[in-house]
Amino acid sequence: MKKFLILFLIIFGILSCTKKIETLKTSVVEVARPTLDISLPDPVNLEKIEWHIIVNNDKKYVGITIEDYKKLSINMEKIQSFILKQKDIIKEQKKYYENRKDRVHRNTTG
Repeated sequence: MKKFLILFLIIFGILSCTKKIETLKTSVVEVARPTLDISLPDPVNLEKIEWHIIVNNDKKYVGITIEDYKKLSINMEKIQSFILKQKDIIKEQKKYYENRKDRVHRNTTG
């Protein structure tokens, strides 16, 4: 009985010395994402090329003039430039949508 009373007093003493712990409530708040402002590149306006088909002894050959070859070269540069602009847009969109730092965690006490 005496041991039980001592044990009870020790436990009571320890518990009475502790302070009530407040619970911490955490909430996630969605922050409005800024608008994605990327201008689209202009459509590609290609030069018209005239292809010539030459038939000789049942064989077909395709050819273009020197001027059309220059136009073809310019068209390829325009297409390459357009593709590079599209790649940049895709990179920006990927960076925008994969960014996870747009969430704010708020800690409040209850």
